[in-house]
Amino acid sequence: MLGIDKIKLYYKPSEEINAYALGHRTVIVTHGLINSMDADMIKGVLAHEFGHIASGDSDLKLGISVSNSILMIFALIINFIITFFSIVIGLATKKVSGLVFGKILGSIGVFLVTLVYGIWTKIGMLLVNATSRKDEYAADAFAVDCGYGANLYTALDAPDGVKAKSNFFSLLASTHPDTVDRLAAIRTRLEGKA
Repeated sequence: MLGIDKIKLYYKPSEEINAYALGHRTVIVTHGLINSMDADMIKGVLAHEFGHIASGDSDLKLGISVSNSILMIFALIINFIITFFSIVIGLATKKVSGLVFGKILGSIGVFLVTLVYGIWTKIGMLLVNATSRKDEYAADAFAVDCGYGANLYTALDAPDGVKAKSNFFSLLASTHPDTVDRLAAIRTRLEGKA
């Protein structure tokens, strides 16, 4: 587990009620969060974000983003190479049929690379989202263990009084678990500490 010293706290002038860890020493807090929560709730939210930093969650997400960018560039290069060689094959035959064959071959190659890249990124996103949801529970537990669980509970329960369970497909696309489940996990952990 990483330390949580020398954390830089930044303010974002957004009305969105949010805070998030970025990298391994940065936490961003929005204007909307500061305006809508009292000092104790903000302490709970910050303890949660410090939990992400302590476990290195945001470093992993940053690494995954960089890796995906490199993979996208690689896929573009492969598509360019396929297209180039399909044009060369078509021109080398000096026949209309060769040019058509080159275009068809190039189109199939580009389609396959694009398809594989698309499937790879979708599967990767589902796995990252599943890991991210697990990390949210761990960061909540960190806040509870630091003595700010009740504050975090109040902060999560505050934005809207109604908490509905998400359906399976919307949960797959989400980086956060249902608030109902998070509140229950925090409550259980707090009761275990009492």
